[in-house]
Amino acid sequence: VSAVQDGLYRLLVLSARVLRPSMAAYYNLLPDGEELQLKEQYFSGDGHLHQKISAREGAVGHAMLAGRPLRLHKLASAAHLLTHRCDGVIPQALLCVPVRRSGQVEGVLVYERNQPFQPHEEMIADALAVEITHVMQAEEVVQAFLDEKERKNQIFTLARSFGGVLDAKEAISLALQAAQDVANVEAGAFV
Repeated sequence: VSAVQDGLYRLLVLSARVLRPSMAAYYNLLPDGEELQLKEQYFSGDGHLHQKISAREGAVGHAMLAGRPLRLHKLASAAHLLTHRCDGVIPQALLCVPVRRSGQVEGVLVYERNQPFQPHEEMIADALAVEITHVMQAEEVVQAFLDEKERKNQIFTLARSFGGVLDAKEAISLALQAAQDVANVEAGAFV
């Protein structure tokens, strides 16, 4: 999974080389649909972002709800839109690009810099959002593989523990111990 997360960071770095932002971040929609979780970030300098933000407020929330990119500049009088920031920094320009999968918005790419973003840069960021979707799908596949591997390891351990069973009492004792291990409980009983 860490290799996949590295892929997400590398995509942000690549986008930073192309778009020249002072900050690039990816916020992923949490299952409750109400909040976005900071998944990855890249700064060319110092800065701090909130780990969780509302999926319905600020510029990032607006891009999430509208399902289309949002380009803003001259943000000095619109600091209330920077709900992702926790350090008081007010950039000159902001670009928020929804990341979709199967037609549903599942996150938002956020870029900041001191010069306004141009329409062609929005198109580049939109293309990068598609690549983010591929990285996130790869992460899910890797996690499913790791979960399946853990399940099979539990089954293997259980099967191996029954390999030398001599009688019914010992089999019941091993079954109880295995159930406790799998269910992660302190005590078990056979009735």
